[in-house]
Amino acid sequence: MRGSTRLWRYAVVSSLALLIVPALAVADSSPQPLTYGVSMNGFYNNRLYASNTTQDASTLAPAAEPQIASDNYGNFFLSSELGLGGGTDVWSSQTAGQTFQYSGTVNLASSSVPVTAGGGDTAVAVAPVANAQGYQNVYVASLSLGNVTVSTSQDGGKTYTSNYVTSIPGDDREWVAASGPSTVYISYHDLATDNIDVERSDQAGAAGSFQIVGEAINPLSNPDVVGATNDNELGNIVASPGGRYVYQIFVAAVGAEENTEGLPMRAVYMGVSTNGGQTFTDYTVTIAPEGTAFGSQFPMVTLDRQGNVYAVYSDNHNIYMSVSSDHGQTWSGPYQVNQTGPVLNPLSTNLLSTPGAFIANPNSNPVADGLPEAYSLNSSPGSYYSQELIPAYSNTSIEPWAVAGDSGKIDIVWYGTNMTTGADGQPATDTTDDHVHWSVFMAQSTNALSGAPTFTVAPISPVVHRAGVCEAGVSCTANGEDNRDLYDDFGIALNHQTGNAVVTYSSDQL
Repeated sequence: MRGSTRLWRYAVVSSLALLIVPALAVADSSPQPLTYGVSMNGFYNNRLYASNTTQDASTLAPAAEPQIASDNYGNFFLSSELGLGGGTDVWSSQTAGQTFQYSGTVNLASSSVPVTAGGGDTAVAVAPVANAQGYQNVYVASLSLGNVTVSTSQDGGKTYTSNYVTSIPGDDREWVAASGPSTVYISYHDLATDNIDVERSDQAGAAGSFQIVGEAINPLSNPDVVGATNDNELGNIVASPGGRYVYQIFVAAVGAEENTEGLPMRAVYMGVSTNGGQTFTDYTVTIAPEGTAFGSQFPMVTLDRQGNVYAVYSDNHNIYMSVSSDHGQTWSGPYQVNQTGPVLNPLSTNLLSTPGAFIANPNSNPVADGLPEAYSLNSSPGSYYSQELIPAYSNTSIEPWAVAGDSGKIDIVWYGTNMTTGADGQPATDTTDDHVHWSVFMAQSTNALSGAPTFTVAPISPVVHRAGVCEAGVSCTANGEDNRDLYDDFGIALNHQTGNAVVTYSSDQL
């Protein structure tokens, strides 16, 4: 189980809106300082509260793993989980992501739907076509392990129906996608079979309308793909606006022997359906050398407006992108997305001894802004610096999310740090060394179809976390040391009116 059961803790869910190319450094230059809330660089950074009436710590959203989607009119819809049984918080923005209004909690049990409430792993999707009332339906899904709950808004996110439920023996990490005015898909890891089940409703998720229509892992379609047992990890599901194509990305081992032995999941596959999810053909996106593992949360798929397909995935060190212009049948890439730079010596007595490794936060103020201040390994009072230090490069890159826009244009975000190990000798994701600073990074390519895409890369947030980022789901806290402060994913969506991106992410730096 990846991201289902939550420890009750406070995390800040922030939204970050940014302009496209002019706001970022050119692809082959060093990352440039970014100013939050200053229009000259086009970035706007805002904490998201449970309501807009107060802004004290008691109203910070006790949530994590936010997801976000947008309609055709520049409106945004955001969901964030409250843990199994706790339901799903939802917000909407009619101000192009500059402000969000709290809409309440959905996916709760009710007298009309007497089932276990959702609240784990959330996902949100928006129908590409308006309904009869002129709104694009908004679908918010979440997990209870015994079923998947889906709540629907047919009035632009103002109100949501009581949760519509599909019951299965056991499930983990559901995803949701929409096509047409009222067709909605969900996919999830079926705990009984280890396959990826796909369900569809053609009635906007109405009660009883979801039916299992197919399984994404189809060994008959690809000699490298074997039965679903043991080794596979699903990513999100997407559908083309008209519903002709449905795409389900997943990673798995290569062949029966590797699968049986539980060897690293070094292959990325794309399941493609042309009959509404009933049958899938699994095409190979890429196969890495033995020892590489793409099993980190989560592989991502996104479509641009011309129907080109992009797969984004991580080996827990770097972020990669592959591209298909024939509906997932053949792929170019992989192309490395993140930009690496000077690697810090984790045993240094002064983190600033590696020039160019950090960017000073332009907004840092040790008195007024409440942001945590960076420090060196020297514990003496004189070692503290007056500005928070943001990683300038992403030498360790995890948890990617992506959204494509016009043909060949894609934005990709992830959590990154300039360190590869901590002072304790452990990899950056496993270390207990809180001098490992993580920020949100963004890359943008405007020539992703060129065969040699280039990326503009920069950090776009303050430090959101220190020390390791455990990616082993609920088992992370078993040893009493690892933490899940950032949990397993976050999100990005496009303003289809302006092309601007809105990123939502978690931070534990109160």
